[in-house]
Amino acid sequence: MERLGSFYTRQSAKLAAHIDKSQTFQYLAKKTNQDPKKLTLGFVEGSLMYKLTFPITAPICLYAAVRGRRYYLGKNAIEGGKSTQELLEECSDMVDEDSESDNDN
Repeated sequence: MERLGSFYTRQSAKLAAHIDKSQTFQYLAKKTNQDPKKLTLGFVEGSLMYKLTFPITAPICLYAAVRGRRYYLGKNAIEGGKSTQELLEECSDMVDEDSESDNDN
């Protein structure tokens, strides 16, 4: 855990120094009436936590989206008397039609 802590501290200091130089970030801190150092630190910590937790949260979010879509298609298949495969083919046809109309323009 000590290595992770030192990595986190090094990266935080490096990113904070880089962001502190940003004119846009200075402007944002001034307009929101925040201390630029604290705002920078909060932004950097949030970014690092996102990078560290992404390998865990991304598959969970993808799984939830796929399960939700399957549930939705299954529910529509039961109500409409269509199989899930038929609904997927309809969705595929809609995407194909959209891409063909985009290519025509």
